[in-house]
Amino acid sequence: MLWKQKKRRQAMNNTIVSVQEVINTAQISTRSSQLDIERLLFQVEDTLANNVLGREFYDTLLNTKATYSATRFLEASAYVINNAVKYAGLIYISQANQTGVKPTLANVEDGLWTLATKFTDASMETFYKMYLLELIACEVVINIVTHRTYRLDETGVTRSQNQNTISTGVNDLRHYIDEMRNRSRTITNNMHEYILRQKANGSTLFNTYKETDNSNSPLKRKRSTRKITFKNINL
Repeated sequence: MLWKQKKRRQAMNNTIVSVQEVINTAQISTRSSQLDIERLLFQVEDTLANNVLGREFYDTLLNTKATYSATRFLEASAYVINNAVKYAGLIYISQANQTGVKPTLANVEDGLWTLATKFTDASMETFYKMYLLELIACEVVINIVTHRTYRLDETGVTRSQNQNTISTGVNDLRHYIDEMRNRSRTITNNMHEYILRQKANGSTLFNTYKETDNSNSPLKRKRSTRKITFKNINL
């Protein structure tokens, strides 16, 4: 039993997307259990590999991720240009000679740090940032929102907002989930079309991708072009 738990834990750690990337992309409150997000992230990627991307293409993605010789960020350490560090679940690359400047998203905007690319190939990195990352984050939110944001009790369905709880209706919950599912379908369709364009242009990195024949796959659902953006939610 312990061996199976260890093996599953290792598999959960071997995902394309990190927990922190999900939190940043979906704007999930950090009050959520990161372990809950980690479990859902593994489940979402596993389902995506089997029903949308195909296991062979998913394994190709895992095996072609960029690798970095990154060390844990220490505030007292001096860093020079192109030093890679790990901080809050992400890898950052220093863009200046600096000491004591934390690698945060705010400092990325200031040009002091940059987030490390997930893939060294430009077309694969575009595929990841424009489609795959947001799709996975969206699917994690769909799965977690009903468990963490909403609950059913004697007074009805409630959702958390900041530190308080306000009443909401079942229809509100259904509408929000429908929006997110619609967005998931749209991203999936656009992702599929991007991959086909890359294959048509001769990119060999996408050769192992094959559209699934699973009738439940978002690729087989009615295409939707409705524009939906992520909302700030507290989980």
